[in-house]
Amino acid sequence: MQSFDWRRWQLQFFDEFAYLPTSQFGFGGLSGIGLPGVGGSLSPVSPLLNGVYLPNQTILVANGPRYSNSFAAQANFAVSPRGSITLVGSYGLLRFTDPGNIDNDDEIGSIGYNYAVSKRDTVGVLYRFTAYHFTGLSQAIGDHVANLAYGRKITGRLGLGLYAGPEIVVFRVPIGTKTQETNLSFGATLTYGFEWGLITVAYNHGTNGGSGILAGATGDTINANATRRITRVWNARANFGYGREHAFGVGGAAAVASYNDYYLGAGLDRAIGRNSFLSFGYTAYIVNTNQAACVTGIGLCTAGGTSTQHQLAVGYQWHTRPFVIR
Repeated sequence: MQSFDWRRWQLQFFDEFAYLPTSQFGFGGLSGIGLPGVGGSLSPVSPLLNGVYLPNQTILVANGPRYSNSFAAQANFAVSPRGSITLVGSYGLLRFTDPGNIDNDDEIGSIGYNYAVSKRDTVGVLYRFTAYHFTGLSQAIGDHVANLAYGRKITGRLGLGLYAGPEIVVFRVPIGTKTQETNLSFGATLTYGFEWGLITVAYNHGTNGGSGILAGATGDTINANATRRITRVWNARANFGYGREHAFGVGGAAAVASYNDYYLGAGLDRAIGRNSFLSFGYTAYIVNTNQAACVTGIGLCTAGGTSTQHQLAVGYQWHTRPFVIR
């Protein structure tokens, strides 16, 4: 990430790359191995790409290793002491090394306006267009979203964000007789901070790229994280994730594919000096689907129904003193 700041302008560039043996959804549990660089309790605060701008990977039964990359540029312009305009453009890709999956990419452009009504309340309006393309398939999807957003700092420790609006999905190749459909796009975030910890919960509903299994899908995603400092050096963590993906299809068709995936984890980490930490974690991955599927390499298979994989992780991370480049 690189940021440039002027009196009324801010320009930021982001790039996030991953090469992993399985899905990024819950990868690494609470061990910190799913995050690059300095992680855990020693991690510096830095902005990350929002999940909307990352290739969707919430279906856990996609086969084999994969690599993904997302590049985004964001410009913010303060039009007044309370109002600002935000422009974002991004390109993301998801590629698999094994056959049997759907490689895909997306191009996203968005514009939004934010206004601080008071010290506690913020409102905004957003338009976003996403183009989804699928390697080897003639299908392509154009997704138009318009959202109204509201944020409130309820107390000094509790914050709430809400957004909702119409979504128009256009299909290059008709599905049944449909060339487009109209849905709702909405979501919410809730953050609560206390003296020795933090709790965050986020929910999102909308169209995505299908996780390498589907040529586009309607999805619901929930992520919840909690951290608690137990002693001066020990921290406890817990997390939960849920992803539901439903293929686009003719209404009422029983054969339309659907996937429900969960991860549930807990862990401990301990700082060792100023430059390293030790972590212990457990994560359960649960798959429920109406489709027969297998994940090669890790033995997670289902013929429709439910299957579970358990993961135990021990991690040790060491880093040099952070370098600041100005």
